Amino acid sequence: MLELNKDAISKQNSAAMVEQLATMSQQRQKIIARNFANQFVKPLFHEIYRLVVENEDQEKIVELAGS
Repeated sequence: MLELNKDAISKQNSAAMVEQLATMSQQRQKIIARNFANQFVKPLFHEIYRLVVENEDQEKIVELAGS
């Protein structure tokens, strides 16, 4: 059976522990979002762009920098 030391979690360090856990949670969320974007969203938009370019039947002339 695991026994916890009463002094290990006290009022002095509990706020710091909560802050640390919140920070770790935010970092984990950012990592998950970055991985989702890089592994799913980015390849999806590359494929959409490739298909649009491949299946476009007329040229487009776009004005850049006023000319």
